[in-house]
Amino acid sequence: MHIRSSVTVSAATLALVASVACGDSFHDTQPTGTGGSAGTVQDASPGDDASGSGGASETGGSSGAGGAVATGGTSGGETGGAGTGGSGGGCAGATADCDNDPGNGCETAIDTVDNCGSCGAVCPSADHATATCESAKCGLQCMPGYGDCDNDPGNGCETAIDTVDNCGSCGAACPSADHATATCENATCGLQCTAGYGDCDNDPGNGCETAIDSVDNCGACGTVCSAAQHATATCEGGTQCGYACETSYLDCDQVSSNGCEVNKQSDVSNCGACGNKCTAPSNATAKCTSGACGFTCKTGFGNCNNQTVDGCEVDLTKTVEHCGACGQACPTPSNATPTCQASTCGFTCNAGYDDCDHNAGTGCEKQVLGTDIHNCGACGKECGTANGTPKCTSGVCSITCSSGYDDCNGKNADGCEVNLKTDAHNCGSCGHDCGGGSCSNGYCTAWLLAQETDEPRRITQYGDTVYWTLSDAIRRVSKSGGAVSSVQTGLTNAVDLAADATMVYWIETGSAGKVRKSLRTGGTIADVAKDVFLPRAIAVDDSFVYWATDTEVWKRGKSALIPVNLVTGASALYALHVGSGRVYFSSFATDGYIRYVPTTGGVVKDVVLHQNAVLEFGLDANGAVYFSPNSGKLLRVSSPGSSPVELATGLTPTVMAFAVDSSSVFVAEPAGKVLAQYPINGGAGVVRFTGDAPLDVTADDTTVYFIASGKKSIYAMVK
Repeated sequence: MHIRSSVTVSAATLALVASVACGDSFHDTQPTGTGGSAGTVQDASPGDDASGSGGASETGGSSGAGGAVATGGTSGGETGGAGTGGSGGGCAGATADCDNDPGNGCETAIDTVDNCGSCGAVCPSADHATATCESAKCGLQCMPGYGDCDNDPGNGCETAIDTVDNCGSCGAACPSADHATATCENATCGLQCTAGYGDCDNDPGNGCETAIDSVDNCGACGTVCSAAQHATATCEGGTQCGYACETSYLDCDQVSSNGCEVNKQSDVSNCGACGNKCTAPSNATAKCTSGACGFTCKTGFGNCNNQTVDGCEVDLTKTVEHCGACGQACPTPSNATPTCQASTCGFTCNAGYDDCDHNAGTGCEKQVLGTDIHNCGACGKECGTANGTPKCTSGVCSITCSSGYDDCNGKNADGCEVNLKTDAHNCGSCGHDCGGGSCSNGYCTAWLLAQETDEPRRITQYGDTVYWTLSDAIRRVSKSGGAVSSVQTGLTNAVDLAADATMVYWIETGSAGKVRKSLRTGGTIADVAKDVFLPRAIAVDDSFVYWATDTEVWKRGKSALIPVNLVTGASALYALHVGSGRVYFSSFATDGYIRYVPTTGGVVKDVVLHQNAVLEFGLDANGAVYFSPNSGKLLRVSSPGSSPVELATGLTPTVMAFAVDSSSVFVAEPAGKVLAQYPINGGAGVVRFTGDAPLDVTADDTTVYFIASGKKSIYAMVK
């Protein structure tokens, strides 16, 4: 407990000081003096000594100004106790006539240390003290921190009163206490706690009862140390709060507010100790486990050699020796190469093999690039069998079609899907479309292109149109069918005709016959030649019009005015054709022939002689001539003068027309009422049309057009 004590001099001490200063004896009678008044003890003035001025008179009267009976005053040696300078009358209050000059009255205050109670009564000074005058008595005022503890004014205030023995006043000793040292500060007792202790209950009686080196009182009472994150609070040196990290944690940033922020067991930047950073090798992620650095392989990688230096060196997603996990090797199935994809074992079949049963245990059990028609080229790929015999060669399906069938869509799966004998779009061969006809036994049938009321005589074609003659008209129809129209009417005995890009040409036979022309669409008729005796046949090329009479062959330039004679002296001429720079003509005499003359004119050459009644013949692109005399044979002469080659027999006599292409000869046999087709190199013919009298025939690249005279009709038939 802090103790407080007074520092003022006690009344007893002051009385003693006054007694010493003013004398020890007191008078029983009142002093007398002129004009003096009876004094009291309180008003007694100290004298310099027993005989000094200001002594009290025995008569009780004052012998001088201010004389008074002094309680406890000293006895003077002189009578009357007259004081020096005492007034003959009475001064008011604490004043006196110290200069003995009544003129200025009681000029001096006698309550000062220089005039204390009487004139010239000086209060003495002392060590560590200041003289005082109070109530006409001298005294001492101890200096702060000192006291007159031995009650001896002579040595002043000899004792310091700021010690534990005299604290604030003499004899005021400060008590001691447990774990403390007594103190005196500012005249007040206190305690100085021993280091490590404090007076935490503010009770000086039990001293410094509390140790202040704990977390509840660290360095001072009530200073509580709080625990930081992952730490235990401490009081370090008994003066400063701190904290101790938990076993698995570290304070690496030295920031107290977040405590022990690092888990050294798992922190890869501070693994086991602050700043110990774990590094990751190839294909790995660093880790810290139980305070020791290590690494974890990234997904899909493995440390299969258990070496740190190369990290996770194996890609587990695609390594067959370590597929999905270290040491997990993929097996090698039959006819296959093992694979690892996305960490899953598999296999790739060797060339030519496949896993058709989807059983990894049997591997690639099928040789799909072999001869297996059920797995040809791929598992489950069946080779087509319809209408044929299937085959698998090196994984490629093929089929040998049965007679009359073919694989027209090129899709082996449906085999030989087309019946070539009946399919109008694939008649006889794939893609051979019969147009408006049907397919019978592999050949396209004819379809009606135009129906006439009069009998057509001869036929030709050019471009997209078919032309024919009636006895009195030239008619036409589109090759695709449709309405029939007249090019010309009102003709006289029209027979043969020909056409080019712009014109149609024809002959009107008789003793005064004509060779005529008009636009293909009709219009004005122009005569190419008039008064022609028995004109028989007509033909055209790019520059000329050619015609044959019974005995002559003529030509006329398409833009020329005068006809030119090419042949004379012939007999029984019937047919005329132009090709390869030659004009070919035939004689139907009993000793008939086929001859030619150059289109430019010149010597007539023999093609074949001594043939019976050659009415018509055909030419191919190479200049070969095809004909049939009355012998019923189909003959070919490959070059002028060469021997005829027999191509077919059994033709009916009087063949009326031929149409030749690169592979076939179409023959109109009106007597047999058939239109037959024969190979140009010989072989069996095929009857393409029957039941009427085919009279004349012409053809383009794909289609044959002919006259069925008995039905007065024009037919078309795909070759």
